[in-house]
Parts: sequence; structure tokens; C-alpha cells
Amino acid sequence: MAAITGSLADRFLMPERSDPGQRASRSRLIPAEPVVGSLPGGPLANAPLLGRIEVYNHGGKSNPVINRAQSHSRTKSISKKTGMTHFGEGTGEQWLEMTNEIAGNVIDFIAHPGKFHIDMGTSAFSYRPDFLVQYLDGTIKVIEVKRSLADIDVELAEKFAAMHEFSRRIGWEFDVMFTPDIMGSRTKQHNIMNIYGRRGKDLSDAALDIARSLRKSREAISFQDLTAKVSPDAPLAGKVIVQTMIAHGHLLADLGAQIGEAAILTPTPQHDGRSQIRLMEKIK
Repeated sequence: MAAITGSLADRFLMPERSDPGQRASRSRLIPAEPVVGSLPGGPLANAPLLGRIEVYNHGGKSNPVINRAQSHSRTKSISKKTGMTHFGEGTGEQWLEMTNEIAGNVIDFIAHPGKFHIDMGTSAFSYRPDFLVQYLDGTIKVIEVKRSLADIDVELAEKFAAMHEFSRRIGWEFDVMFTPDIMGSRTKQHNIMNIYGRRGKDLSDAALDIARSLRKSREAISFQDLTAKVSPDAPLAGKVIVQTMIAHGHLLADLGAQIGEAAILTPTPQHDGRSQIRLMEKIK
């Protein structure tokens, strides 16, 4: 087994299955009825599929059935960011869902988006990723959540290698994240829980105007200064407003550090908010 480059190489060894001769392009993701296929080139009828994606209709008429690893805890949440009902299994998925919900660098995400049917010339297999995430910089990641390295055997590493190459060819990335890394320190967990709890609150028109002004100027500001700006006479109320701004994605904060008065907040760059991972909508 050989280590691949990128974030996965820091975590475990995985078979090298990349083919430099295969171009990477999101144009290879072709809408089709009733699936989305990734093609090596040419029209759908004249080229073999590398794979197809069976998309789950989250929050609609049907939802994915999670029936693996029955010992895992189950979670269900309604996302304010995506408008979807997200289902998860295990602690790692729960914490990653909360992080994606409040992270300003995450534009859109789907938990258990569907089933990938892969056939790249070796043995065909099916794979259900835990998350599909679109980031502010345009990166799209297929994410697998595992408790520890002990959960990855040789057969699974081979499957991950194929998923890594499949994702690369359609212009996406594939990553494996472990529960301890997702949860991080107690400080990070406290920040995530605290800010996640604010996501259901609404911002006043005045607070929204301040948030939009900051995002337009792109100027960083301290938590203390912004608190005074949004609520000069009531610092506790101002603190809640600033936390709500973070929860709604207007500001970027270092979740791994103490978010106190001295914390520096960076306005989230403005974007059109269009999702590139709503495959069901592309099919329709």
C-alpha cells in the first residue's frame, strides 16, 4: 500500500489508484434520468459510466434509511442553513453536522446524500458517504466519518482509494474525518454548542445592516468592538447578537480558540449562495 498525497496521507495509508491521464472536471458530472453519471468523455449513450449517484430526496417524500452499524446513536435535525432534514449516526456525524451548520466557510451540505455506485474497471461496489459539503472557496468534498483508524481495514481502504479517484475525476475531493478531530478540544466543543444554539434566533434589521456592511468592507473586527457596535447599552444582549451573526454565517470565528472579547472576527466574503451539490434539483 502506498500513501497518497493530501489530507488522507496524514491519517492512514491507502492504495494509490489515481490515473494522471484522466482529467478532472466537474463537467464530467452529467445529469441523467434517474441518475447522475460521471463519464470518461463523450455523450451518455456512447461512453461507459465510471459510476452513478443515486440521490436521496431529503426532507421530501422519502428519506434515506440508515441501517448500518446498529450500535450507533441516531440523530435528526432540521437545518436552518440548508432547509433539509439531516439524519446521522454516531457522535462524529452529529458534531460535524453542527459544525457545518454554523461554519461561515460552508455554503451548503447534505448528510447521507445518496449512494455512489462505482465501476472503474476493477471490482464494482456501492458506497454511501456520510456528508457532501460545498465550501466557500468552491471546494466540494465527499466526507466519510469514522471513530478511529481501527474502523478502517484493507478492504475499506481500497474502497476509499476508488472513491478518492472517482471524486477527483468529477472535480470534487474525498476525505475521511475522525470523531476526535471533528470534536476537537473542550473549548471547540463549547464554542460549537454555544453558537449552534443561536442559529434559531433572528437578527434585527439594524443588526443585519451592520453584518452586511462588515461583509462588504471585509474588515476584521474584535468581538468586543462589534458587541459595542450592535448594542452599545446592553453588552450581554450584544454578545448574543454577535454569536447569532456567527451562527448565521456572516462572520468567521476560530472555533478552536476562546471566543472572548479579544477574539478577532472576519466577515464572510459575499457569495451568490448557489449550491452545486443539490443533485436532485439538477435531475429535475
